[in-house]
Amino acid sequence: MREQLGPTSNFLMKVTILRKDKENEKGYKVVDSKLFKSSRREFLDSLQEDRENGINHEIEIVYKEPDKFKINQIYMLADRKKIWVYVEEDGDENKNN
Repeated sequence: MREQLGPTSNFLMKVTILRKDKENEKGYKVVDSKLFKSSRREFLDSLQEDRENGINHEIEIVYKEPDKFKINQIYMLADRKKIWVYVEEDGDENKNN
């Protein structure tokens, strides 16, 4: 089953870091967005490490970058060459601000 999961051998992953919008309790603001080149092996190893730490990500197949998303869900382009992940900013970074 491991062979059937995940992207192609080399792919792009866009990670968008979000912060809760104080003016709109249900909304988020983009803090940062980064594009990474990654490999299938690194991706699968990272998923396995997260599972061992109690984090089970869902992977949803999409045909374009999602307009609406869930935090920490993985969206993979149908051709398996690009992945999008939306994560909430770590609260520790803003304690002194």
